Amino acid sequence: MTTVPKKQLIKAWAKIIGIDDITADYYYDMLLEVMKNRLESGESVLLPKIGNITFATSRSFKSNMTGQHIPPHRRIKFVPNLRLARKIRVNTREYPIR
Repeated sequence: MTTVPKKQLIKAWAKIIGIDDITADYYYDMLLEVMKNRLESGESVLLPKIGNITFATSRSFKSNMTGQHIPPHRRIKFVPNLRLARKIRVNTREYPIR
């Protein structure tokens, strides 16, 4: 599995929309800023056809690596859209093909 660098993502997005790279980069940064502000205020971010991003609270636990006690904390939780999940996980137990 490979990751797509921000620069390549911006270039592809700008080409599809028909705008220059600088404007696409600005829109990308503004999208991330809006998402960050919503998450910080306790709201979830719904990305249609992609999924939902929320904060989840994890319980306290003991680290297997260091043996330290990790207190309860917030973490980012992503729940993919069912169609997207089915495309990614082809015919698994969680998302059987019907």
